[in-house]
Amino acid sequence: MYEIRIHGRGGQGGVTSSIMGTLAASKDGKFAQALQIYGAERRGAPVVASLRIGDGSSRLPHHQVYHPDCVVVLDKSLFRRFPIGSPEDMLNGLKDDGWVIINAPSLEGSLAELPSKYRVAIVDATSIAESNGLSTATTRLVNTAILGAIAYITNAFSVAHLESAVQEKSPAKKEANVAAVRQSYENTKVIRG
Repeated sequence: MYEIRIHGRGGQGGVTSSIMGTLAASKDGKFAQALQIYGAERRGAPVVASLRIGDGSSRLPHHQVYHPDCVVVLDKSLFRRFPIGSPEDMLNGLKDDGWVIINAPSLEGSLAELPSKYRVAIVDATSIAESNGLSTATTRLVNTAILGAIAYITNAFSVAHLESAVQEKSPAKKEANVAAVRQSYENTKVIRG
């Protein structure tokens, strides 16, 4: 079983990305489920979504992901709100040698201080979303761009099936969302692996 936990803000598409990732894994012939935690349920509020993917040899438990193999951060400013080492640390429970995928153009400041026991990758999902017309003045829809990075780093689902799932589930701008997946897949940088 492979578990991924996504941390973002309401309106960035974290919940939708978990659903699209689940569909992509299903298209790969795997068993998958998407789980969400809602808080204040408003745009900009912290949101947590998870994916659990298995090969079908055992039943997938239906509870939140407490010990993920991978943590995805859609908004690096969340590290200021939930600092590393705090009780609310987004990396809590991440398995040693687990992956941290961050939407960021580079690792700087406190991001450079991520514990060395984790593998780290970055992708500038915000720029990719903007270049494909997936952002507005108030909203950065980075979900499809971050999914390309997840596919590249984790192999939890194939990029071909991910593109198909994004095409199927995108409510609008289907081709732009598929392009964001491909660009992210091709531009994810492994910082520590």
